[in-house]
Amino acid sequence: MPKSKFFQTFLKYDEEISRKVVTRFKPIQKVLGFISLSGNSQPWIVLSTVFFIFNDFLTRIQNLSQVIVILLSASIVGIVKTIVKRERPNHLMVKEYIAKVDYYSFPSGHSTRAIVFSIMMTYYYPVFGWIFILWGLIIAFTRIALDLHYFFDVITGIILGIFGGVLGIFVYQKLVIVLSDYSFFT
Repeated sequence: MPKSKFFQTFLKYDEEISRKVVTRFKPIQKVLGFISLSGNSQPWIVLSTVFFIFNDFLTRIQNLSQVIVILLSASIVGIVKTIVKRERPNHLMVKEYIAKVDYYSFPSGHSTRAIVFSIMMTYYYPVFGWIFILWGLIIAFTRIALDLHYFFDVITGIILGIFGGVLGIFVYQKLVIVLSDYSFFT
């Protein structure tokens, strides 16, 4: 399918921005790779489940709502990736940092997940909100610097993460009301 001149220009600009970031941060890619791992979904699902088991009612509902929204956002990202099929910028880096089943770049699941988590944690613990938001933005940035995503992939992931975070807060508020009558949660 032919792409419009605007779209071709946009993709070229997106690739140029991304390439500049990769070049600039190449000396610290190993450090960024380590930081980026904190944005993987598996640790957050496991931690949320552990906290769900060993905490009070509100913390259990926080963790349940986080798991629900992380799984939902991961599903949405996966569906969009399958439809769009934008290849990642660097296939060699994919082998080092990405699961073998995640071939596509658009949108960034790490960025989405990190922003969802950042927004929800900021809602639960507003005093530390700036730390959570900073962490989420750093995770998003590492995805470009590691040459795993293009700039627009990450921006789109951040936007999806904002919607997911707001949805997560809504889910949390509704779960508190609905589940407050069940002894398992209290």
